[in-house]
Amino acid sequence: MSGALQKTLEFLAAVCLYVFLFYSIFAVYYTSPLVRGTSLVPLNVSHLATHLIFMVTDGMRADKLFGSQLKYTPFIRNILLNKGAWGLSHTRVPTESRPGHIAMLGGFYEDVASITKGWQANAVEFDSILNRSQRAWAWGTHEVVQAFGLNTVNLVMAKSSPSELSDLVKHSISDIDRWTVDQFLAELYNKETGFLATSPISTDQSSTLRKGHVAFLHLDAADLVGHAFKPNSNQYVELLRHLDGLVEEVVREVKKASEGLNVTVAFILTADHGMTDWGSHGAGSIHETVTPLLVWGEGLSGPKLLPDTEIGQPVPTDKYGLPPHIEGRVRRDIQQADLCPLMASLIGVPIPVNSVGRVPLALLNVSDSVKVKLVRANCLQLLSQLRLKREEKLRSHFKFFFKEFPLLNEQDTRRRLKEAEKLESSRAYPQSIVEYERLTELILAALNYYHTYDRQFLGVCIGITFALWSLAILSTLRGSILSETPECSRPLHIFRFVATGIVCFCGLLVLSLASLCPPSHTLCQLVPLVLALYLLWSPSLRRLLSTKHDSEFPRVTSRPSQDGTIHCSSFAIGLLRSVSSLCVLELLIWGFHYRPLLSAACLVVALWPLLDPSFGHGLTRVRCLWSFACLLLAVFPLLPVIGSFFQPFLAGFSGLVISAIGVLCSHWLSSSSACILPKYRPIHPSATDFRFGCIYGILAALASCAVLLVRSSIELPSVISLSIQLFSWSTLALPLVLFLRVPPRLGFRIFGSFSACVIPFILLSTGYEVIFLCVFLLVGLLWIRLEASSMKMNELWFINTRPHAAGHNEQPDDTKDALNFRNFRQSLFFIFLLVLSFFGTGNIASVNSFDPRSTYCFITLLKPAVMAVFLMLKLNPV
Repeated sequence: MSGALQKTLEFLAAVCLYVFLFYSIFAVYYTSPLVRGTSLVPLNVSHLATHLIFMVTDGMRADKLFGSQLKYTPFIRNILLNKGAWGLSHTRVPTESRPGHIAMLGGFYEDVASITKGWQANAVEFDSILNRSQRAWAWGTHEVVQAFGLNTVNLVMAKSSPSELSDLVKHSISDIDRWTVDQFLAELYNKETGFLATSPISTDQSSTLRKGHVAFLHLDAADLVGHAFKPNSNQYVELLRHLDGLVEEVVREVKKASEGLNVTVAFILTADHGMTDWGSHGAGSIHETVTPLLVWGEGLSGPKLLPDTEIGQPVPTDKYGLPPHIEGRVRRDIQQADLCPLMASLIGVPIPVNSVGRVPLALLNVSDSVKVKLVRANCLQLLSQLRLKREEKLRSHFKFFFKEFPLLNEQDTRRRLKEAEKLESSRAYPQSIVEYERLTELILAALNYYHTYDRQFLGVCIGITFALWSLAILSTLRGSILSETPECSRPLHIFRFVATGIVCFCGLLVLSLASLCPPSHTLCQLVPLVLALYLLWSPSLRRLLSTKHDSEFPRVTSRPSQDGTIHCSSFAIGLLRSVSSLCVLELLIWGFHYRPLLSAACLVVALWPLLDPSFGHGLTRVRCLWSFACLLLAVFPLLPVIGSFFQPFLAGFSGLVISAIGVLCSHWLSSSSACILPKYRPIHPSATDFRFGCIYGILAALASCAVLLVRSSIELPSVISLSIQLFSWSTLALPLVLFLRVPPRLGFRIFGSFSACVIPFILLSTGYEVIFLCVFLLVGLLWIRLEASSMKMNELWFINTRPHAAGHNEQPDDTKDALNFRNFRQSLFFIFLLVLSFFGTGNIASVNSFDPRSTYCFITLLKPAVMAVFLMLKLNPV
């Protein structure tokens, strides 16, 4: 095999391995909790309500609806005080629309990774309340309602709202809720096929236990107003008033239309997720994971009153910003998935087979005998999932190594069921309910145990893969400069064959269960075995293990001063650098949890020239400027997260400053004296290069003006708005076209790359991100200069960047040994700058920190898929 082909194959193998390591995160930690093949468990109770109206105010915060602003919703307040039960519904991460609605209507919490599938990829792969009902209607945004209207054999009528109603800059943004309610009212008075029309039960529906009519009203205005104007704005208060009027209208019209009909109606008002103060959601803060819940109507309990002795006492608020009771009405909390069995209990249909929710008996106005039947059906439905999940794990593991859930085995399950059924048959209903609920709690714990059963083992496999791959890289880097490959000694030869046999035997064990395991699990187990085989027969590793050599770190770290003396021992200097490196790494790790610690990491890096004389040796002024730039960079982690910080003037003004700086840098590059490198032809200044710099500067200035105009509170004419959008979209391609004309020299390439990225970045900015990008670029440029301290300024910035010239750009102090402190320092600084690029202004890689207002120059419609592309685009410059 030729050397070039071997290098190509090694490169492709390394790329595939890194892709696998990235994919392994999802394969190990984010797996679907669905259990296939479970059967329906009938409730064996009659329906509590014939019709159910389920209203979801997308993105509504509980403290806004039930807090001090309850005075703006008189009708909802009247329901809370006199007719219904109020409380909180606790969601899980990610706090997005898809997982929230699946939890409410399907009863299970979708894994975090599934949010990347999008609504379009979900063709109702799971059971839901809408599937169980006799007839169902859904109105709202396309991304939500269409997901529950597919593959339902015309049992679910789903209608999507017009996309223009989701425009984030419209002043009548609550029109989308008005449209949803109007659609419901039109169907309400349709006497032939409408919501209150009598639907005969067919043989197929009777066999599948379908009952009841369900109306799902997805009210998206709260989410739109929260994104556009934030939850603490006056527009949000107007939204609450509008929502109160719509709920009152729905209840009034339903009562009017159902007069004289043999129908009973139950109402549920809740939200799929909350929202932060800066108008985002997706993470796990309290305001995002707590949603309001208000239930009233047939089969639902009324207000729970406080004892008279506690009325009139001061009411403190808890961590959710809400009191435990409102005017003597006690709050009742449930999990979001509990809404699914609650709705199934109301209309008398089997709980959806994938549900992991528990029937909230406190919200139901039924006798204890009915409660026992409901909680028993809930327990059996969960038990059906557990038995299938346990059997699935048992089949995919060797029985000798399989460890059953210690708190609940099959014998214990049967015993507990018999005890609960015995109490039920003797009419000891409260005691029976307690037994069923205890068993349900253990079943849920067992489901979680088996769902995460392989997580620890697979995590160990991935850890071994990282270790073996690091050893392979070490042997390649270090072994390539050592002596020739020695002959393999007899003991080493025997060890290699024995180890190879063990690895192959383990591989056969893994392959024997491959057909019963997910492919990702098999791959996670096979990859470390393949790497182990590679290392066992690797000549580089044999050279590394057979050759004695000294560490390069003391030699590199003992650079003498100008007077020829060494002020401290190489060991002390090496120890100091090692401690500093560990401090930087630890600060970066803890910076994920405590963002100000990133500033401490910047301080350590700022002091690096004092710790490492070889860093920028002879460039005293540049070293001082490096320390100053790192101190400036340390300021940004102390500032508010960019998602909660909205200062469009700062973004626009920073863009104007950048445009001026860009023109000056372009002038310096184009007007520099000719730089004659030893191995290349002279590079002469060109007026064309300066013209390109001016074009970049003009585009940056126009982008800044566009930001100032769009972010202003003044309503722009449609012509100006359209012009800004056309300009913004064109800037995505125009800088890239101009970048193709940039000369292949390092300075011009850096300037062209920065200019091509910074223009869209300015258009997507809402605060100090542009200033951060400038400081970040300054630190990067100083890093390049200090690492190339042996080169002159003109030589450095006019290096030929063509691939064929890479071998001619080596510095005099470059060595063939890749394991020295200089390369370690470069790796450390690269990780440092990489982490700062993501978290210096907040977690800009998170949906939670992404402000939809940053896309107003491009699009004003709430399109999550398009905005996700802009999120990735915003990550590109840094």
